[in-house]
Amino acid sequence: MMADPRIEKWADVLTRYCVEVQPGQTVVIQGGVAAEPLLRAIYRQVVARGGYPILQPELSGLSATLIGHGSDDQLGHISPVEQFDRTTADCSIRVMAEMNTRNASAVDPARSAAY
Repeated sequence: MMADPRIEKWADVLTRYCVEVQPGQTVVIQGGVAAEPLLRAIYRQVVARGGYPILQPELSGLSATLIGHGSDDQLGHISPVEQFDRTTADCSIRVMAEMNTRNASAVDPARSAAY
């Protein structure tokens, strides 16, 4: 199946202009399954530009589960993976795409803000 040229162009813009991926850079790529075609295109672009892609797929609804049912300690916890993303990776690209836009509709907005 041939890739959508609009997706390829979008990935090119993100990697060439938005974060300017350089050879040897570690690039974290995050996004949900709804964004799979774009995530794949971004991954290809990072490889083509000589970067080291790290893909972190996200499953729909998990954040809402943590926000709705997690303790205050869990909401405030920064995982070692997130710490790596923030301190070690050269850049990151996060694609926000949801298949179910009402996933977190029952979550308390105050808890969501704390997360």
